[in-house]
Amino acid sequence: MPLSNEAISKLLGSLYDAAVDPNQWDPFLQQLAENTRATSAALVMHDFEQSLYTISRSWHVDPESARLYENHYHSLDVWAQKGLSKPTGYVCGSESLCPLREMKTTEIYNDFMVRFKVEHGMFGVLENSKSRWASLSLYRDAARSEFEASHSTLLKFLRCAFATRFQAACSTFRSEGSVRRI
Repeated sequence: MPLSNEAISKLLGSLYDAAVDPNQWDPFLQQLAENTRATSAALVMHDFEQSLYTISRSWHVDPESARLYENHYHSLDVWAQKGLSKPTGYVCGSESLCPLREMKTTEIYNDFMVRFKVEHGMFGVLENSKSRWASLSLYRDAARSEFEASHSTLLKFLRCAFATRFQAACSTFRSEGSVRRI
């Protein structure tokens, strides 16, 4: 179901707040997740120069899953691996990256996703450069269906504003000497 103009306006306001205050990323992710009926959301970043693979900010992501992802499962993340070939601004659902029947045969699905109740995803590639790949990732559990086309349209609408704000936050983040968390 498409969002109202008021809901979109609130999302944009929340996004702009996050650009100037890194503590506002989690509330933005919560608001976006709630508007798309996601069960969790994250900013996933792979910094190749520093060999950091992080869930930089999140909403309803188990801290243990973030730790395990950063320490091991990032190397098995089929969705991220396939997302590496997608340009900045690309938006898609998990089925277009790897059909669920195929995903269910992987180690990350059976040992990680089942444990942390991740079945479906929707992703917006925020950056894809030689040094870093970043994605806005929304997740749903098995009790929910895949994301709808209207949610993909929403992410596409937000992507320009989001990418600009994300890049601004990353610039601030780099100037402070910390690239692990925004």
